[in-house]
Amino acid sequence: MVKVLRPPILSLCLIAGFSFIMPLTAYGGNTDSTRCSGGIVAPTIAGQYVDNYGGHHNITANQWSIGNNPSSDLIFDYCSLDNPEEVIIAQNGPNNEYNPNRFSQFNWVSYEGNLWYCQEVFDALTEEDAASHPPADPSNPPAGGCGQNNFPWSQLIPD
Repeated sequence: MVKVLRPPILSLCLIAGFSFIMPLTAYGGNTDSTRCSGGIVAPTIAGQYVDNYGGHHNITANQWSIGNNPSSDLIFDYCSLDNPEEVIIAQNGPNNEYNPNRFSQFNWVSYEGNLWYCQEVFDALTEEDAASHPPADPSNPPAGGCGQNNFPWSQLIPD
C-alpha cells in the first residue's frame, strides 16, 4: 500500500483560496459591507416614468427603482452620478432578482424629443468596473447601441 503525503503548504493554500472565494460568491462579488447611498445632486431626469415595454421607473435623488410592486422592485442605489455625462453608477439591491449586490451603469439621452435610457452594465463586480466601462452609444437609441448585443435603448415616458 502506498501512502500519499500531502505537504502542509498545499492544505494552507487550499484554505486560503476558499476563504477568498467564499465571500465573493456569498455577496455577489461585493465584499464591502457598506452600500452606495446616493449623492448630493439628483439626476436631471428624476421623476416617475413608464418605459416603452410597460415597466415603471421611479428615479429619485439617491435611487432608481424598476417595477410595480415595492416588495419585488429592482432597486439600484447610486454610487456616483454625472449629469453632464448622463451616467449613473449604482449598486444593485441585495434583494434584486438578478445580480444582487453587483454594480450597474445607467446612461440616458434625449433623442428627437424623447428620453431614452440604457443599463449598459448590470453585473460588474465592483463600482470601479462599472464606472470604467465605456458608456452606451447614444447616436440612435431606438435603433441600438445598448449593451454588448447592441440592443435598442428603452424610452422613458413621463408617468
